[in-house]
Amino acid sequence: DQDPETRYLFEPSSSATATFAAVTALAARLMEEYTPDFANQLRNAALDAWHFLLNHPEMLPEGGFRNPPDVHGGAYHDPDDSDERMWAAAELFRLTGESDLLTAFDQMYRNVERDGTPALSWKEFHVMGYSAMLQAQSDTLQTDAELLEELASQLISGANRLLEVHQQNSYLNLNQASEYYWGSNSVGLGRAFHLIQTYRLTSDNAYRRAALDQLHFVLGRNPLNLSQVTGVGSRSVQNPYHQLSAMGGFDEPVPGMLVGGPNNRVLLGDRQLSEWPAKSYEDRFNNFYVNEPAINFTAVMAYVSGYFSITHEPIVLNLTR
Repeated sequence: DQDPETRYLFEPSSSATATFAAVTALAARLMEEYTPDFANQLRNAALDAWHFLLNHPEMLPEGGFRNPPDVHGGAYHDPDDSDERMWAAAELFRLTGESDLLTAFDQMYRNVERDGTPALSWKEFHVMGYSAMLQAQSDTLQTDAELLEELASQLISGANRLLEVHQQNSYLNLNQASEYYWGSNSVGLGRAFHLIQTYRLTSDNAYRRAALDQLHFVLGRNPLNLSQVTGVGSRSVQNPYHQLSAMGGFDEPVPGMLVGGPNNRVLLGDRQLSEWPAKSYEDRFNNFYVNEPAINFTAVMAYVSGYFSITHEPIVLNLTR
């Protein structure tokens, strides 16, 4: 708060507000046992955000948020807020048990164009909403059996398509050759998140093993023979596009950051790094197209690695074909 630089505030957006409602509702439920006062603050914030969304059912701003002309940072344009609103409704339903939130979720779900379940990303939250609502049945909440069956079918059919990709890939990861674009590591881990939720739903170990294989891929079992997480593994990324690591005078980068990974879609200086998509990577500071860590990359890495660190069922490693 002592930073003298100008701080800029932009107009509110319905997609960011819905994400805020979902996150604060989730946090309120999880934190209640430990810090009830803070949990109550989170609960009130989530409900305030939800009431704002109820009063503004339209997309705000129209067409989705866009940077003003004189702002040159990442745009992160999202023209559809229905997935964020669904996730918010699901998390608030789990928090409060209020039936109108279940109804709101169901109405939004019916209006979603469903051609598969998109990979979890900063823009796509369908899998978060679906899995949160499916978990509501374990909260002893009164849910809609038909809706839950449809959500389960969405998760399972999407997970089965991911298993096909996994089985056809020599490195047993979840990215197809056409999917090595900016943030490819987080795309694969977003799909691992999807598989984990499907395993939790079905107890089918095929989903769990495929998700674990994706974790192996980013931790070094890949064509680069390189862990994509700083400070993790005997051979890991050394030169991430991370200002503190580069300018702080450290011998090693700040540990625990997942870099974007191979990218053959957007090339620095139009220089092709490899003819092979999964090798289109270099450990060089200024190539942010492949070597930049980001909070959304690291978040899904934290979830997937955290899940496997505390889950102790027998693991059958699928190391050979």
